[in-house]
Amino acid sequence: VGTSSRFYQGRCAQELGKYEAALGCYEDIIRLPAVNAEFRRWTARTHRHRTESLLAIDKIDDAISRSEDFLTTSKPAERQQSEWLEVAFRLADAYQAKLKQGELKDGDAKRLQSNARNLMREVSQHPNEFRQQAQLALAALTSNASDGSAPNTFDEAFGAGKMAIDLWNSANLAAKLAKGDVVEYDADPWRHLYLVSASGRIRVNGKEAQARDG
Repeated sequence: VGTSSRFYQGRCAQELGKYEAALGCYEDIIRLPAVNAEFRRWTARTHRHRTESLLAIDKIDDAISRSEDFLTTSKPAERQQSEWLEVAFRLADAYQAKLKQGELKDGDAKRLQSNARNLMREVSQHPNEFRQQAQLALAALTSNASDGSAPNTFDEAFGAGKMAIDLWNSANLAAKLAKGDVVEYDADPWRHLYLVSASGRIRVNGKEAQARDG
């Protein structure tokens, strides 16, 4: 069976909720040697969907470690290609899922939150399937990361400045969407969706939320 055929077997199994079967297909592809650039792209696509499948069965640590290993060993030029950016987006999802477990110490939680924010920033800057979602998610992550305290060092001030720029850019996108643009997103059942109003009051599923509520 060829690489593309095995990949789409995995995709079909994933869509049917047969995640273990999907993972078996994906692993068959990933263990093959990457002989050229085209096969590397197939490998990147496979890593993205493997991460999704691992998250679907709550294997969050595996999703994080395997995606981190793949991205760490990727070339800098590859990291800007859409297939790699989509792996980065799913890794950020995995970080968020880990944070939602509430089992991390404060230092580890802040590090993971920072990693997720950096990945979303990376994804938001280049064309890929998740670019717009990353821009919106970046606003939420940046808002949550800011505690309102004054920076004490140059590094803290520099980091605060970067977060402010991220929040401004993402808030501008959100404002444009509010004026009439439409975004349609079919959420996978395992995804955690986060909605933030930049200003004003909104009603979601009958519940009211104020600006910056999530």
